[in-house]
Amino acid sequence: MCKEIDVESLKTLFQLKEEKRSGWVLKGIGDPESVADHSWGTAILALLFHGNLELDKCLKMALIHDILEVETGDIPKSKLESKQDVEAKKKKEAKALKKLQKELDSELLDSYIEYKKQSSREALFVKDMDLIDMCLQACIYQENKKDVFADKENDFDSLDGFFETTEPDLSTDIGVKLFKEIKSNYKSIE
Repeated sequence: MCKEIDVESLKTLFQLKEEKRSGWVLKGIGDPESVADHSWGTAILALLFHGNLELDKCLKMALIHDILEVETGDIPKSKLESKQDVEAKKKKEAKALKKLQKELDSELLDSYIEYKKQSSREALFVKDMDLIDMCLQACIYQENKKDVFADKENDFDSLDGFFETTEPDLSTDIGVKLFKEIKSNYKSIE
């Protein structure tokens, strides 16, 4: 699937295993998941719930949907407060995409672009699974709050915002269904 890719380029891509998800860091999670952990979770959800969608297409998108973060880092929505912040992120992503175009084949790049443009049923589904993964992880962190919060005095209800920002962005029936089930589970945790 890749062009002639050298070991150094592979090592660069593998840095996603070390890139911590910034939303969790900002909420005080002591040892948060990495971007690669999140991509794996999104892929597992895609595998389990793809229904009649093209599985191969869904898995490719799920695994590479955050690939640019190897260059840009994980920039949370909460840090995109101004138009300038949004534009700066877009510029970083364009530069990262240009760099990765040299290493990834056109099929993977096409999958990434399709996901970003949300131009297919598979892309919409994978975006929902991306959000569902985040909510499921919030549920897990909430359940294990005594062990995962770096600041033991942290407001344990502070993960509610992940659910509030997710709900309006869901666009598939399975995404809405899973969200309701996970949110219900989250609310039942003391």
